[in-house]
Amino acid sequence: MTALPAPLIIGLVSSWSQRILIGDLVAGAKLSVFARDAAGAVVEIASGLTAGAGEQLVAITPPPAGTTLWAIQSLDGAESAGDPATGPVVTKYPGGSTGLPQLVSRLYIGSRALWIEGVFPGATVRVEQNGAVLGQGHAAALAGILNRPIGVRVVLGDHVAGGADVAIVATDPDGVEIARLTARPREPRDDYPSLGEHRLPPPVEIAGLAACASGAPLSNVIDGAEVTLIVNGAERARAFFDRPGLTFLLGPEAALKEGDVVQATQMLWSTGSSEPLRSVTVGPAPTPGAPGHGLICAGARMIVVANLDPDAALHVGMPLGSGEIAEIAYPPAGAFEGNGVRRITLPTPAVVGALKLWQSRCDKVGPTTEVAVDERRGDVPPATLLPPLRGCDEYVYRAPEGGFAVRLYSALAAEASGAGWPGGAISDWTIGTTVRVAAPLTAGDKIRAVVLACDNAQVWTPEDETWPVEPGAGPEETQQIAMGLLFSLTAGPIFSPLLQYAQGPVYIQKGPRAHLLTLTGGAAPLLLGTAIPEADGSATIALSRRLQPDETLLLEWWQCGQPIITKGNPTATVLRVEPPFAPIIEAPADGQTGLKLGEHPVRAVDAGVNTNRRAEWVSVRVAPYGGANLFQKTENGSRVEGAFRIDAYATTYVVSAFAGNSAGNSPVATANVASEAAPPPPPPAPKIVATTSETVDGDYGIITITVTGTGFSGQAAGKLSAKYRTAYFAGANVAYEDTTTPLKDFTIAADGSFTASGQATVQYWFRIADGSALVVNQGVMASVQIGSGIWEMNLLPTDQQTLPRVV
Repeated sequence: MTALPAPLIIGLVSSWSQRILIGDLVAGAKLSVFARDAAGAVVEIASGLTAGAGEQLVAITPPPAGTTLWAIQSLDGAESAGDPATGPVVTKYPGGSTGLPQLVSRLYIGSRALWIEGVFPGATVRVEQNGAVLGQGHAAALAGILNRPIGVRVVLGDHVAGGADVAIVATDPDGVEIARLTARPREPRDDYPSLGEHRLPPPVEIAGLAACASGAPLSNVIDGAEVTLIVNGAERARAFFDRPGLTFLLGPEAALKEGDVVQATQMLWSTGSSEPLRSVTVGPAPTPGAPGHGLICAGARMIVVANLDPDAALHVGMPLGSGEIAEIAYPPAGAFEGNGVRRITLPTPAVVGALKLWQSRCDKVGPTTEVAVDERRGDVPPATLLPPLRGCDEYVYRAPEGGFAVRLYSALAAEASGAGWPGGAISDWTIGTTVRVAAPLTAGDKIRAVVLACDNAQVWTPEDETWPVEPGAGPEETQQIAMGLLFSLTAGPIFSPLLQYAQGPVYIQKGPRAHLLTLTGGAAPLLLGTAIPEADGSATIALSRRLQPDETLLLEWWQCGQPIITKGNPTATVLRVEPPFAPIIEAPADGQTGLKLGEHPVRAVDAGVNTNRRAEWVSVRVAPYGGANLFQKTENGSRVEGAFRIDAYATTYVVSAFAGNSAGNSPVATANVASEAAPPPPPPAPKIVATTSETVDGDYGIITITVTGTGFSGQAAGKLSAKYRTAYFAGANVAYEDTTTPLKDFTIAADGSFTASGQATVQYWFRIADGSALVVNQGVMASVQIGSGIWEMNLLPTDQQTLPRVV
């Protein structure tokens, strides 16, 4: 049977919230949202039809603090409800400072859109200039964004004007101001000196477009510009971009198909429009891979699925208690709570048995992952948070314990809600180890955590083991900051200088943690990127543009919306790239002689890998002195290696290597090596002469073996032996016997000559007494050993020519 996916309410919800983000919706379904208080009373706070599939911001009646929310969707007689047990618990504004609003967008003259974070969920955010309100919105979890931060993305009714400050004002539902940020808009040319008087650069396609994608990813868009998507020569959609690199989201009715030709333009009121993006043809949809998953136990409603394609539908086949198998199709997520990681809510609790997961994209169906649902939870320890927790911290770190989701609670928020600890939630369920809280922590507060076990049992931190929030760290408590481009992680992070035109990312080592980190550059300065530090203070910042030569980069950490300056002057200058040094030839070593015939490794490495002379490619070649190349190879990166073959004795070979980058080529490094001298010619084989005596009774003979040789200077002695092979024939059966008999140890004269002689007895044939014949045929081999050389010759008595020659 086919079932509907259960709606998933995403992000923190407060008693101020007028909109909430709900995921896994089916287009055209009837959606209802409910709130239940501690006494069990239920009230409907939203009802209507879904506008499309996937995630949507849904208008609600602000719910009371301490209530639990869940949603139900129904279509064509089928119904699926979210899980009240894991739904968000409505929190309440704790009072005090929530910090300044944070402008994620760059504020430009002519802008029509702003992305704002750092506000309490449900707060009203107004954008004001010259006494007029340009636009406003209500803070909620942001759709389509990794980890769905709390914020608001405002499309302005009028463009931002020049010459006057813009105020970002956050208020409570009664209009009482709780935070304000003032900023002066800049000309885009301040950050983009190459802009023409009335011309913007065309957007840039970030990655190849494929069919059934959730949108078209673009970069190089000016913050606040209007982007027009053109498909097959006709306008398909328009949207205002509030960041330089975003995905142009498309609904099912405007989805791209294989073979579509896509272009895009951008327009900013103050600068004009751009030339269109070069034409990009939509390619075929890839086949999605097999999903991964967290631990799933009987009774679970919320589960964690991993290794997902953001543009693929996720399918779940689950057994029901009735024995039927329900198949549920979850719409593409588009964005995740981690790298391909997604939470979903099952329509009914999982039961013991085989649960199946697979993905589909267009008509491509990926492989199925079969999950054995366990019947018991086992022991799940409470969450472990990583102290210190400090006032104004915006993030809390947890130990990676089993991959279970965790939610944080505040004593102050719990008290403000009037509902006790269940009403004190300050975060959404979070899968990763970095948990974002709804508002900066307050010194003196106490934090508890709840782990969602594999059967969805909620394991609380004991009330007497809460984590205290300490006073915020001042600049004197921070340390020297290291930043650069990452060169290697093989033996710990090794940083390379910041180089001109590098695309990043920029890595930060051991700065302050738990705060938003920004990187700015240029004279303006320009925001180049933001990051959330890891628990050890390290961070990775993706750049919105290439680094420019000689510009100074500044790192800033934000506490409660204010930048703090750290000790150690966290700045760095972008170095100009210079031509590489001559490479280092690691193999073969210069001056090496006596190289044997055959293959030998050759390897050259960049001599300036961690400098502004870093090579972009390295080349090596090997040739006999004055001859043509035997080997030649060029590789991108910092090293090149291979193997060349030596086929000639007593020959000099020249190894030469050079490197290059955008600034030019390096000097040539050389190494000279020589092959081994030719070995002396082998001595002539010894001469072997064999004579025979008369037979004895026709059965036996004597072979006298004489050997002579010359050219064995340097050898002292040798051995002469006779090797026998006897064949015994009896009817159709045959048996062999091999024996060796030493005949003579001889000495070799100083001039390398020798003569040696020995006798071997040979049995020719034998007749037994009862008259039946057992014929014995004897073969003889003369063997001479001198040093490691062995010479052998097959012999027969000259008067027994009828005997077979045995080799």
